[in-house]
Parts: sequence; structure tokens; C-alpha cells
Amino acid sequence: MKRRLGIILVILLPLTALAARRPVSDIYLSPQAGFMPAADHKGSPLVTDTAIRLDIPAAAGEFRLDVSLADLSAKTSLTRDSKAPGYKIVFTDTEGERIALHVSPFPSTDNGLRSGYTLFATRGREPVQLKDPLFPSEQGEAVIQAELRDGSLTFTAVAPGREQQPIFAIDGVRGDRIVSAAIEPDPSATLRIGMVRLRLYPSLRQRLATGLTARQTDGLLARLPDPSQRNLSGRWKILDYDLDDKYLQLGGDYTLAIVPAEELPLLAEFAGRNPGSRAIVYLGGASAYGSEWEPGMLKGLLIPTGILGIWRTVWIDPEGNGLQGIPFGDLLSVPAEATAQTDDDASELTISFPNLYSSIRLIRF
Repeated sequence: MKRRLGIILVILLPLTALAARRPVSDIYLSPQAGFMPAADHKGSPLVTDTAIRLDIPAAAGEFRLDVSLADLSAKTSLTRDSKAPGYKIVFTDTEGERIALHVSPFPSTDNGLRSGYTLFATRGREPVQLKDPLFPSEQGEAVIQAELRDGSLTFTAVAPGREQQPIFAIDGVRGDRIVSAAIEPDPSATLRIGMVRLRLYPSLRQRLATGLTARQTDGLLARLPDPSQRNLSGRWKILDYDLDDKYLQLGGDYTLAIVPAEELPLLAEFAGRNPGSRAIVYLGGASAYGSEWEPGMLKGLLIPTGILGIWRTVWIDPEGNGLQGIPFGDLLSVPAEATAQTDDDASELTISFPNLYSSIRLIRF
């Protein structure tokens, strides 16, 4: 039995927290470069009967894998009853569980069925239900995309002249537990791959991380001016709330810090556009979605209105969106969706969500 020696790439990347969901790495793997990182993927497809594996660093958080496939049946004589060799796109986690999509070509048939690919997916040993197990591709080419975002691993397929076709999605997948992606040929199969592209993204935690620890927060607050209506800086906790449960539910008994946005590198661009703005930083207290929050993550934004003691406000939910579903990467340029107002001595802060018929009141501690 012939032993297959896989092509293995280990990617070691420095990651930084970014406000928008921009890739921290954009790696092309192309045949002309011997499947090492390259700037483009021109040239003839790579022909190989070995597996190609890419180790994914846990710090990547999220990723997108694109695999461009030349026509697998181009060198094979297929009949309508024959079973063509194919390949798998496989993601493996820290426990050894595999999420796999098996792709196999099929030819045109006498009854009018067009050429393309058959699809079959598994998670561990269990099959996964697909939206459509057939993917037509008259030109015999396709790009399979697998994207992990916000805990959901989604597979789609794209062929020349066709719209993107969803294949399946699996929820509850943690990016920090996926250790590798691989393209594995079936026994006796030959892969003809045009391009592999892996883009690594910061996770939600990384995108919202201010970098403030508890000690750093104390130090920052200690050197800021005394509390006033203009700066709001300090530690805050929830005193009470008035919520319409149909629209909004409080995620816990939050403790928060409010600091000048200009003090946080994460918000440099936002602070430049909005002088005098403030950042609301999560310190603790989340019960619902508690695992989604860590001390030091950004919870909201306060923008001066020009009226003393009144602020336009953005409140960030556990999925990293504003309450109107706007992704955090876009929050830097959208209108605020709430209003914050202090009392006369700035000892209380009330945040009102008029479109959600709700409000919360904070006090200093």
C-alpha cells in the first residue's frame, strides 16, 4: 500500500485586536510557488495525490478557506453509473473530531443531468443534512468556501456563471479549537487544485478587546480628572432598569468602566472622528452569554451632542453588533441608537433605548 506524505503548512502569525473584521493574514497557496505563500495563483493546476494540510493557530479566532478546483473528471473516463474518485475538505478540532465535506465529480448523462459535483458531509461519524447534495458546474470548475464566523462554520460552492450555493452550516464551532484544515484525496484519486486561500480573522473577543486589565483600568481612572458631566470617567454599575421584554433583555448585573475613547488604541479612528467621545468597557457581571464577555471588552460608545450631560450612545450586544444588528466594524460610522443623560452632579447615568421602549440607570461605585 502506497503511503501518502501530506503537504503540511504551519502558519505562525502575530494577531492584534482590530475594530473591523479585517484579515490578520491573507495566505495564497499556489502551484507555481510549490504551495508556499504567493501573491497570486496563476499557472497550471497542481496535480497531487497527497493530502494538503494547513495548521491553524488558535489565536486566529475565525477564518475563511477557499479551494479552487480544476475539473477532476477531465483525465478520467466516467459513465453515468461509475463512481468517480473525489476528495474531502476536513477541519479537525483539539479533540480529534472532524467536520468533513466530501466532493466527487459526476459527468453529463443521457437524461440531461449536467456535469458537476455530488456532496456529502459528516461531523464526527454522523452525516450532516445538506441543502442540496448536487452542485452543477458545466465547465467542471468550482470554488468551495468554508467560513467560520461568530461560532458558525458555513460551506458554500461557487461555479463560473452561477450564484453562490449554500451547502450546509454547523453552529457551535469554536475557532480556538480548530487546529487544522486539510484537502484529502480519495484512494487512487488525483487532485488538480488551482488555488488554496486561507484568511485568518480576529475573533469577536479580539475585535472588542481594549487591552485594559483591572489594574490598568484603575491606573487609567486614577490619573483622569475628577468626575464631571463632561468626562463621565469612572466605574459604574446598574442601579435599576425599565425594559420591554419583547425587545430587550438585560444580560446581567453589569459593572462597567467609562474612559475617554482617545485612551484606547482600538478606538483611535473613532476618537479622531468624535472628539470628546467615551468608551464603555465591560468589567464583569454578565450572566446571560457570560462566556461571550471578558473583562476589558468594549461594551458601548458615548458621543457628545454639544448639550451638557447628554450623549448619543451605541450599546454592543453579545454577538458584537449594535442593537439594530449593525456589526461592530461598521459602528464607527453609523448613527447612535440610544441616548445617555447624567443627573446634575453626574452621579447617575440613564441610557434610554427609544426604539426598544427600554432604559437602564447606572450609578458610580
